[in-house]
Order: sequence, then C-alpha cells, then structure tokens
Amino acid sequence: MVVPPSNPWEVTLVAGQFIFGDNNEFASTGDLSTDPMIFDEQLIVKYNFTKDVSVTLAPGFMAESAGHLTGLRNTLPFTDESAVAGVNPLPAITGETRALHILTAPGDISFKLAGLKSKIYWDFAYNVSGRDRFDNVYQLKSFGSRDFKPRDGLAWLVGLQLGETKKKGDWQFYVNYRESGIASVDPNLNDSDFALSALNTRGFKIGLAYALNDFVVLNATGYITWNLDNDLFGGRATSVGGIAPYNASNEVQLDVNIKF
Repeated sequence: MVVPPSNPWEVTLVAGQFIFGDNNEFASTGDLSTDPMIFDEQLIVKYNFTKDVSVTLAPGFMAESAGHLTGLRNTLPFTDESAVAGVNPLPAITGETRALHILTAPGDISFKLAGLKSKIYWDFAYNVSGRDRFDNVYQLKSFGSRDFKPRDGLAWLVGLQLGETKKKGDWQFYVNYRESGIASVDPNLNDSDFALSALNTRGFKIGLAYALNDFVVLNATGYITWNLDNDLFGGRATSVGGIAPYNASNEVQLDVNIKF
C-alpha cells in the first residue's frame, strides 16, 4: 500500500466586522451619532517544507468607518473630548477613526535552531489614506510643522524569536526593530507598551520569558525607542491630547502570565 504524501499547503481566509464604539444615534448627526466600525479581512497562506520548517504569509486589509470615540482609557487615547470641552485650541475633530484604510502583510519563517523552535518574523502596514489622516484628522498640514511624507503612512517591524514557553522549564528570547509613522495605524489599537503608545516612533523591543510551570510564565521586556521624525510637531502630534509627544523613552516591564 502506497501512502500519498500530505499536502504541504495550508490556506485560511478570515474576516470580521467589529463594533469599536457605541454612540447615541438620536443625540446628534454625522460622526457624533455614528458607531465606529472595524472591517478586517486576511488570507493566511502557510507552506510546510518539513515538520519543523515553514513559511507563512498573511496579506490583509483593515478599514474603519468614521465615528466619534469617547471614554477611552489607554495610555495615549486619541479622542477629541479635550477640543469639544474647549481645552485644546485646535478645531474639534469628531471622526477620530476617519481615513484608516490599511494594507497589512505579516509573515514568518519558522525553523529549529539548536533544537529550539524559532522564527524570523515581520509585519507591514500601509495606510492608503495616510495623507488625508495626516492633513485633516491630525491637522498637521494646517497646524503642524511640515507636509505629509510617504513614511508617515507606513509601519513595519522585523524580528527574531528563539524558543517557546509551552511547558515547565521552557524559555523564549525575542528581539524586534520597528518603525511606526504617525498616520500609519490607529493610535487606539497600536502596541500600548512600545514607546508608551506613541506614534512617529522607532526602536527596539527585547524580551525574555521563562515558564515556571505549565501555566505560569515570567516575562521581562525592554523598550528602547525614539522619534521617527524629529521635525514633527504641532497639530494632533504634540499639542494637548497629542499622539506623538515624546522625543524618546526607555522602559523595562516585568509580567507574570497565568494560563487557565
């Protein structure tokens, strides 16, 4: 009896529609009464060369509908409550999720190195509406320092991971470098730890994890970050409620993760 070879390809299509906020449809009109929505589609293609070596590519597209955001409590929330309340001298903006139409292309190459499951990984995001967001949502053309640059709409990273923490005694090390243009991704959905949640940033994330047992993992993470563009100021970048207020930041973070 001849056993046919298994198919090395794995192909998955995923899509989702998510409610980002809930506004009162009868309180007002336009962005103030519209619920912001997120629409996400991704095609995941994996090719297995062997049981230990594979390549994964996952191109996708994410779009957000324009709506007003309130009550966010992340590190640097981008809402316009300060302008509505008269705290921020800039003109009020109600469609904080406007002009976000993002092409994404994450992926990885997985392999074993010295017996450890490892991978080289990357991520890529480009907001095709970045200029509109830079000019009209963040108001950087009228109240800022310069015009839009292509890298303002681009975010990317590349990294290396060694090991995994599946069971007691496992350890994992990873390091990545990334750049995040100010108009590339939604500031309310980006990595809230990297660069203290700010955009217009670049730098390194370095982590080490150890599994005390099968369900408790200790993590130590370091962040070394600085400005992507030192000439960017004004508008929604560095004014009150801005999303790019820091020149640089260095952080160390310790976590205990319990799986149950």
